[in-house]
Amino acid sequence: MASRLPRRRLCPLLLFLLLLLHLPSVDALQFFLKGGQRKCFSEDVTAGTRVLGEYLVTAAGGGHLQVDLKVSGPDEKIIYSKENIDHGKFTFQAPSGPEGQRGSGHHGDPSQQEPHQEGGDGEHAEWDEEYGDVWPTYTYHFCVQAHSADAPDTRRKVTLQVNTGAAAKDYATVAKVEHLDNLEVALRRMEDEVRSIQEELEHMRAREEAMRSINEGVSRRVLWYSFISCCVMVAAGIWQARYLNAFFKAKKLI
Repeated sequence: MASRLPRRRLCPLLLFLLLLLHLPSVDALQFFLKGGQRKCFSEDVTAGTRVLGEYLVTAAGGGHLQVDLKVSGPDEKIIYSKENIDHGKFTFQAPSGPEGQRGSGHHGDPSQQEPHQEGGDGEHAEWDEEYGDVWPTYTYHFCVQAHSADAPDTRRKVTLQVNTGAAAKDYATVAKVEHLDNLEVALRRMEDEVRSIQEELEHMRAREEAMRSINEGVSRRVLWYSFISCCVMVAAGIWQARYLNAFFKAKKLI
């Protein structure tokens, strides 16, 4: 009887976690654009992280209004650009360091093999060597611009959602390709979320080690600076005492 109790307690917890995974996401951006307006947003992405963006433009008034979307990287290089958007997706991956890509275990996943939209250059190749073996963070800019409207009250409602890491995977495609049921898809999503958390912890640990190394280097420099300063002060005191002694002897004051 005692061995069954933990299992009974575990089942509601598992169902609760599965329910949380099926809750709809509310982190999408929604805003209105009028003719000539331009709005830009930025997102910090860790090196080697997959990014999936979805956009939807709906009419919020009469008239014609063209809306364009442009995604640029930290080097101002255009990653994705499309004119007169209505709905669609785009995907890219942040640069990876010499250690390899963080999500290397996902390369065989069909959801990560989806083709890139026009205007995107896929995965970057450059790497910021200033960070050494620490995963850097890159800032990407998402700009939505509306052209001149044919009526003053013409505007469009834009919905933009950007997902990174495990949230950027298309689990519907995974379920179709691998013939998974809803429970298996939920478990796969939980596994990816746990792996993403583990990678974030490794990222934080690597940055902590880098900061500790920097602090130790600064402490060593401060120690040597203090030691050299003390030596200079002692040498200056000895020289000044000998100089004053010779000066007073020359003046026959002592």
